[in-house]
Amino acid sequence: MCIFMMSKLKSTSGASILLAILLLLLCSVGGSIVLTSATASSGRLVDLRSREKDYYSVTSSARVIKDELKDESYKRYRDVLEVEPVGLMKEFLKKASDYVYDYNISRGDTGFEDRPVYTNEWEIKSSDSAVNDVKAKFYMYNDYSIEILLSSGSYSCKLEVPAVKTTYPESIMISPELIDTRETVEVIWSEGVVTK
Repeated sequence: MCIFMMSKLKSTSGASILLAILLLLLCSVGGSIVLTSATASSGRLVDLRSREKDYYSVTSSARVIKDELKDESYKRYRDVLEVEPVGLMKEFLKKASDYVYDYNISRGDTGFEDRPVYTNEWEIKSSDSAVNDVKAKFYMYNDYSIEILLSSGSYSCKLEVPAVKTTYPESIMISPELIDTRETVEVIWSEGVVTK
């Protein structure tokens, strides 16, 4: 029996079929590994493209708003608005500033509060399919500083625009005999800062 087993082990007949099956098995395992990694990689590329679209939509919106708000000004005393914003956001900025002005007058302008006095939300839409819609949350504090949270999909950023507020008395001539003094509030928004 031992001689029979030894001759079978040394025999090369049928070995080629065994080697063919082994080679086929190795090729199929290698092919499935390549196919699996290619599928996973293509999924990541689609996700990466979507995240890039979100990123560019949000950051370009932040830049446009930042440029629109830079050097805008607002000047008011009691019920008279002397200087109003002039850019694309003028109506929105005027409404928010009037609200904060009235809020400060009603409270006696007791200093900076860390909660927003005026809030609003809007959506920035684009006709270009390469740009996603961006949601914006607008906050104005009682010192007229602005914070805008922008988001689209998985990306968001914050735009902070500081305000320089000056309050000063002005003398005005009501008639040649009567001069009145009024307190004027002037606000100028400076360069905003975008953070993640």
